[in-house]
Formats: sequence, structure tokens, C-alpha cells
Amino acid sequence: MLKKLLCGAAMMACAMSAHAEVKVFDFSYQNFFQDYRDVTDILKGQFSVEDKNGDGVYGASELIAFKFVNHSYAPCANESGDNETSCSINSFSYQPGGLLNFSMDKTRRNDWSDTYYTARSGDRYGFTSWSSGGGQPYYTAYLWTENTQFSITAVPEPQTYMMLGAGLLALFGAARRRSASTAKLES
Repeated sequence: MLKKLLCGAAMMACAMSAHAEVKVFDFSYQNFFQDYRDVTDILKGQFSVEDKNGDGVYGASELIAFKFVNHSYAPCANESGDNETSCSINSFSYQPGGLLNFSMDKTRRNDWSDTYYTARSGDRYGFTSWSSGGGQPYYTAYLWTENTQFSITAVPEPQTYMMLGAGLLALFGAARRRSASTAKLES
């Protein structure tokens, strides 16, 4: 009886800790128009949000972190070798089951070049880079088309794995107990 009570308490503790406020989402876009041709490149990103007002819609004020194509826009920090980095989150919103909307800019400066990134869902992702001493800028852009596909998935929380492990242990214990009681009946 005590074992059942302890197992139930452990499962309940896992279930209660599974309600975390911060949510993490992985997303990607595929199929763009770049350099006068269609490309099937995949641009990936991840963001973390907390629904502070409980309305089920995540806005810019609820954004904790945002990374797109290996560049962090929030929090904004100098990357390796940068002297100066600035970021601007112009807009952000996401409602689970809907589209992700964002508009962000980032500028990186170091000793040898300056680079400006722009990311706007439904429109474009691109960057312009030029050497600090002048010279020709390099520009590339991925333009959204009617063929651009969007996908997003919620990243499982660690508590989800704890609950899965506890459930598997309970199943294993029940199966072992059942086989032990069957063996006693046969002898």
C-alpha cells in the first residue's frame, strides 16, 4: 500500500511541475526566391516566450529569446569578434496554430566588416555586408513566395521526459509484479 502511495505522489509531483510558463518553439521556412531563381533552402529558428497576460497570444513584450538563421536577435549580444552589435525587434506575435509574425533587424560591426541583417516573416530574410575600409557591399536575400512553407513545433519541456520515464517505470514495475505473481501461481 505504501509503495502505491509513494508512486502516486511521485507521478503527481511530476505532473504539477510540468506546468512551466516559458514555452520554446522551433520553426522553419522552406522554398524561396533568391538571386533570380527558386531555391529549396530551409531557414530555421527558435524562440522562447512567456504568456504573461494569459491571453494565449504571444507578443513582443512576452518574447524572451529569438534566434533565426544562427543569429540571435533577442537577447541582443555581441557575437565572437564583434566590437558592436545592435538589434531591433520591430514586431512579434504568435498564436499557437496560427502564423508566426516578426520583423527584426540586426547590425554587427567588427574590425574588418559591418553587416546588416533583416528578417521579416512573409517578406524576406537578407543581409548586406561591406568591409570597414569601404569597397563593394555584398547583398543576398531570401524572398518569400506563394510556395514558401512554414512549420513550427513546440520543444518538449524536461518535465515531459520525467513524466514519460515515471510512466515507463510504473509499467515495467507492474509487468514484473504480474510475472512474479504468475510464477507463484504456477508453482
